[in-house]
Amino acid sequence: MRLVNRGRFNAYDHPEIGDNEEGIVTLVAKTPFGVIGGKYGCGFNQRMFCTSVGGIDQTPMGRFSYNSGFVIADPRDFSEAIAGSISASSYTFGQCLYNQHKAVLGFPGNDVNRQELSHRTGQIVNAGKHFIKQERYSHQKEFRFLWDLPSDVTGAMIFDCSSARQYCSPLTRNLR
Repeated sequence: MRLVNRGRFNAYDHPEIGDNEEGIVTLVAKTPFGVIGGKYGCGFNQRMFCTSVGGIDQTPMGRFSYNSGFVIADPRDFSEAIAGSISASSYTFGQCLYNQHKAVLGFPGNDVNRQELSHRTGQIVNAGKHFIKQERYSHQKEFRFLWDLPSDVTGAMIFDCSSARQYCSPLTRNLR
């Protein structure tokens, strides 16, 4: 199986695959002293696996040049097995939400420094910031898996996923 980092999607010159907003989120934080906001990058230490929810839609699969697939029956155990294979410290997964603007609203109380947007500011929305995509990608019906690693990662990684195979089954329909 191939896991990627967010930068891989930034590099594609392709309207379906190349999302130059991948890894960037706008945060609007409502605090007792006012509203602050900013755009920042996130998820640079994560490996990502993108899937789709629902029935087989051959149009996006063709755009991504996929000709086979599998069904993940148990996302938690699947994630845990892969986390062990790649020495990830933690993982999360969920269905992406689509919005016209890729922004998150948070209510951090007094936990944020109003002079700067920092790493701590981004934590007020937890993992939610990793599952927001622009509305133009909504037809993908993306379900995303993320694994946190101890340091930043680049490129794609192909690894032996035999430990996760038990939580999957092959699709029985031809996707071409």
